[in-house]
Amino acid sequence: CDEMAPPVPFEGESSMKAHYAAPSTDAVLAASSASLRHADLQAASQQTARFEGQSTMHQDFQAPPPAALNQSQPAAATTEVSP
Repeated sequence: CDEMAPPVPFEGESSMKAHYAAPSTDAVLAASSASLRHADLQAASQQTARFEGQSTMHQDFQAPPPAALNQSQPAAATTEVSP
């Protein structure tokens, strides 16, 4: 039995097609309109509520001195971390 039989074509109906009733055009338009109104409200709230503060990364990070950035580092350099 080394030969594979050709696949049997599917003959039937999926449960989605059998049980799903598509929404009416009016329902789709109403949902779309509500979605657009929600997006407008979100945009308006984002414009009025702006973040004013400083992230902990900006607060805690100390940039290396310019001299350290200008040094060339060997390509095969490895660092060992001790526990």
